[in-house]
Order: sequence, then structure tokens, then C-alpha cells
Amino acid sequence: MTGACGKDDDRRRSRARQNATRRVVAGRIAVAGVAAMLAVPAAASAASAGSAGAGARGSLAQPSGPTLESWGDNTDGQLDNGQLGNTSDVPGMAQLDPGVQLTQVSAGCDHAVALTASGQVLAWGADDQGQLGVDAQSPSPITHPVTVPIPATVTAIRSGCSFSMALDTSGHVWTWGSNSVGQLGTGSQAPFVVTPTEVSLPTGTTVKAISAGEAFGVALNASGKLFAWGIDNRGQLGDGGHRTGSTVPVRVHLPSGMTVTFVASGSEHSLALTSTGRVLAWGDNDFGQLGDGTTTERDTPVRITMPSSVKKVTKLIGGGVFSLALTSTGRLLSWGSNVFGELGDGTFTDHRQPVRVHLGTTTVTSAVAGGLHVLARTSNGGILAWGENDFGQLGNNSTTNSNVPITPGIPVGAVVAVGSGSGSFSSFAIMR
Repeated sequence: MTGACGKDDDRRRSRARQNATRRVVAGRIAVAGVAAMLAVPAAASAASAGSAGAGARGSLAQPSGPTLESWGDNTDGQLDNGQLGNTSDVPGMAQLDPGVQLTQVSAGCDHAVALTASGQVLAWGADDQGQLGVDAQSPSPITHPVTVPIPATVTAIRSGCSFSMALDTSGHVWTWGSNSVGQLGTGSQAPFVVTPTEVSLPTGTTVKAISAGEAFGVALNASGKLFAWGIDNRGQLGDGGHRTGSTVPVRVHLPSGMTVTFVASGSEHSLALTSTGRVLAWGDNDFGQLGDGTTTERDTPVRITMPSSVKKVTKLIGGGVFSLALTSTGRLLSWGSNVFGELGDGTFTDHRQPVRVHLGTTTVTSAVAGGLHVLARTSNGGILAWGENDFGQLGNNSTTNSNVPITPGIPVGAVVAVGSGSGSFSSFAIMR
């Protein structure tokens, strides 16, 4: 499928790439004033910073039960704090109805979606492309959560730049929002769709995991095969170099005999973990985000070689133009763009192969990547953050980038999960 994007949608779809490269055009520009703090501060310090952050965001009614903290870019109301256009460099409480319990949060370039414990999906932020899935496109952002009308119980959510995906308990995938390059996977060529529509997967396909790039989607089925749809100008679909894109799912060309157990996507690339523990990658590779030692984009998956000391990779994370892997010992590896310190290795040098994130003695249980920053949940229920901080997305009361993990103003021991997205410059934490 070919065709030009509309002006507004094209602007949104390319936002992450523009931000990633804006200081690279004429060569690397030194980033000064980086915090070089490796150790995790005491819980008391984190709690103090968190209190300051809540005050900076104004007085919001405290809901009963679990809460959502948000910080960073709020251009389109994606922080869910009742405001519009004001960024926040400290965490503050988002607006949830009393009793709402969230399990996942995923953010796009201009909106966010959240999954509740009851399997409902909430959304807020920009809606000019139908990103919120609420039956009527709104030219103005919606700064409080609305319920996305998905006719099934949902188990997982993912956000692309201006579209979103949901996986239900029956293994069906639902999409809504921008469709300028077929990223909804429904066979439609409509520029956007305002209500959730089922992806046109082959009959009998049961999906167990999903991921979303800027303008493409990926689904992992029960037998370990991958399907992808949407834009393919950088090899995002992994289908052997057709480069025409597709409005319906096509098979990713996995190496013979390999089955996949986990999939993740960055802005224009994807990562897969196989049943034998191998890590595969395909798509854009301008910054070495495929981790194969080159900057050559790939139309089909290539294998990434991990350091010999890594015994087992358990999860993969796709950032805007970089990637990460979480190991069974709670360590993180990263590769790709490092313009703003997003690899967390203490340098601003891009790496075409995996390097270790400077975690010190801290171990992590999960991580998410934004456009150019990372959030990691630590094993003691805290958060570490690093990378770009222009919008305050590191949550440490500054806008200074950091090439090593630092601590946002979040109480240690209270974090259940973290959230962001490969096109996002916002951050979220689900709290106990």
C-alpha cells in the first residue's frame, strides 16, 4: 500500500524521529550538566520529592485505592491532570474516578491509554485522529479519561503514535485512531477510524501478545509466529523487502524453525525473543537500534548477539530509536541512539551492539521506553529514569538530560508498574 499522509498526521507520526535527530544533523552536540548519580537515594528523599511534585500540580481529589502518577509532556493533555499544555518535571496525581484500579498504561505521541483491573480501556489526550476511540472525533484534546467502547474484556494495550491497540481474552486484536498508512490492520484505507475495529488476522488466529510502532502493529500468535501491518518504508513489517506496506497483517519472515515468545516495537523497528533465548530485530537501523553491529536497515529479522555473561533475556523494550533487554538477573542492556543518554551507560555515544545500563547494585523487574527516555521499576518498588528530559519526563524536578539512572520523585516501595511509549515524552507510574 502506498499513499501520502495528511499534513497533521504526518507531523505527529514523525515527531519521535525529529526529536531523536534534531541535535545530530551537523554532528553531535555536547550535552552539558548531566547528573552523574548512580546510587538510589533513600526512600525518605524520594518521598520528599514526591510531595513537592504533588504540590506543583495543584490540589486534585485523592481517589480511594491505587493511584496514577504522571509527569513530562502535557501538550495534548496526556498527563490526565485536568490541564492542557503545561509540562511537569515532577510526578503528580492524575485524575481517576474513585475505585478505578489500573494495571497498564501506554502512551502515544499525543494521547494515552490505560487498562483497568476489570479489563476496560480508558483513554485521554488528543482525539483529532480518533485516538480515544469514543465514536466521535474531537478537534480538542480531552484531559480526563473516557472509556473506549471495546466489546470484549481486554488483557493488554499498546499505543502507536496516533493510534492504539488492545488484545482481548479471546485472542482478538482491536485498533482505533490514525490509519493514514494502514496501521489499524483492518483492510480499510480510511484516514482514521474513531471506534475500535477488529484487526483482519487470518481465520483461526489466536493472538497472545501485541506491540505497536509509530505507524505499524505487530501480533504474536499462539504458535509463536508473527504478523505485522502498516507502514513498511524502513522494513518495519519484516516480510522480506516488499516495502509497500499493508492494510492487513502479513507474516514476518522468521528464521526457519524459530518460534517467538515475546515481541516489542520501537518507532520504526521491532524486537523478538525466541523460545531458545535468541533475540531478533528488524526495521530501521540508522542509530544501530537493531544491535547487529551495523546501521543497515533490515527487511527480515537478524540475530543480536548478547554479551557472553548474559545467561538469559526475559523481556525486550523498544524505544524511539533505541532498544533494551532485561535479563533474568534484573540487569538491563541497551543499544542504538544515545544522543541524550537514553542508553544509560554513562556516555552520549551511540552503540550498535548491547552495552550495560549503569544500575550499580540495583536490580529491576520491568522497564518501558519513551521516545528518548527510559523508566525502570526496581525490585524494591521504586523507579529509575534516564535519557532526554526536555519535557521533565525524568521526573526529578529538572529538565537536564541524564546518561545514567536517576530517581524521580516517587516513594520507593509504592510502584506497581511504569508506563510510556516509543513516541511519547510523558511518563506514568501506577502506585499502590
